[in-house]
Amino acid sequence: MMFVIMESMTESQIISTGVCIILAALVLIIAYRNILLGLITTVPVSISTIWIMGTMYFIGYSLNVMTIMITSLTIGLGITYAIHAVERFRQTADKTGDVLKSVSETIGHTGTALFIAAITTISGFGTLIFTPMIIEQQFGIITVITILYAFLTSIVILPPVLLFWGKWRKKSKGYIISRGPPDK
Repeated sequence: MMFVIMESMTESQIISTGVCIILAALVLIIAYRNILLGLITTVPVSISTIWIMGTMYFIGYSLNVMTIMITSLTIGLGITYAIHAVERFRQTADKTGDVLKSVSETIGHTGTALFIAAITTISGFGTLIFTPMIIEQQFGIITVITILYAFLTSIVILPPVLLFWGKWRKKSKGYIISRGPPDK
């Protein structure tokens, strides 16, 4: 009976993770009015989701009632880091027109705020490590790791992707983000 329940929960988790990433991408595409930028913003959480599932496998944690929620939690908590970084990049790129400076400023300024946000969230979920129940300890450990992954992917992987996208956009369209075509 338990095997059947866990198998159906695992199947449901895989489907809900896919739906969650698609919905997040759609919301971001609509908000940014740009398909590529919306998809780029979901890159860090998509990678984090894959990494956390791989980490769970390598450290020997199985999916249980608590850990099965981790991919949805990864998307929910992690997407905010990417949104803050992309938003800062957009604002700076619109203001300066310099893609490299925009990426540098994004990491220099927003990176600190994201780090502090990640540390406070890690501290909150990290307290679960001290509970006497093994299942809650595992959930705490996995959640701490997933928040760390979401933070790292937002400051290590996202900036080069934004740099590449910004340079491509400037080269092909003549402008970076939302200022529109150059005046004639």
